[in-house]
This record gives sequence, C-alpha cells and structure tokens, in this order.
Amino acid sequence: MVLIIQINSSIFSKKQLSLLKEELTLFEESSIEDISLERTLYEMLSFIYEQNQKNVVVSYGTVAKKFGISKVTNGKRVAELERKGLVSISLKGRMKSIQVTKKGEDLLQQRLIQ
Repeated sequence: MVLIIQINSSIFSKKQLSLLKEELTLFEESSIEDISLERTLYEMLSFIYEQNQKNVVVSYGTVAKKFGISKVTNGKRVAELERKGLVSISLKGRMKSIQVTKKGEDLLQQRLIQ
C-alpha cells in the first residue's frame, strides 16, 4: 500500500512536522528484518512472551520488578516495544496488560533460528 500526502509545511511547526514524519514512518516498518532491538528490549520482549505462553497476565509492574528498573524507565521501554509493533497494551480493570504481538513472536522466532 502506498500513501502519498501533500502537506503545506507552512501551516505546521517544525515539531508538528517531525511528529507527523515519525508517525508515518511507522507504516514503513513492516518487515521484522528492519527491526533492531538493544539487548535490554530483546530480553524484556522475551520475558513478556514467556509469561504470555504460560497465560500469566503481564503488567507494567511485573516487568519493572523482574528487571529492577523504575516505573518511568519501564514505561519508556514498553512504549518503544509498542511503537515498533512488538507488543500491545490492553486495559484489564485498572491494570495495563502487555501481550506480545504476532510481529513480536516472529522476531523472537527469527532470533532463535539465527
């Protein structure tokens, strides 16, 4: 799918244009070969996947506790995984639950094969 958008850059601030470019870039990132993860994010993704396979509900707190990181750092890392399309977040009552997406599973499987 190709989407062509003509934007009058004079009506947007530089920050707005930057955010728009970033949002549109996400659609280009469809292949798992294009995804690069630092070791800490890969380990986090693996942990979430393992817990999901055991039907354990994975919360932000569970991940932060497992890796001994602050809530803020954990939030940023989970947000990065979500931005890359590797995890999805759903609300279960008052708790946010983290699940690995098909794209995340594919990435983990590819790394296991290599």
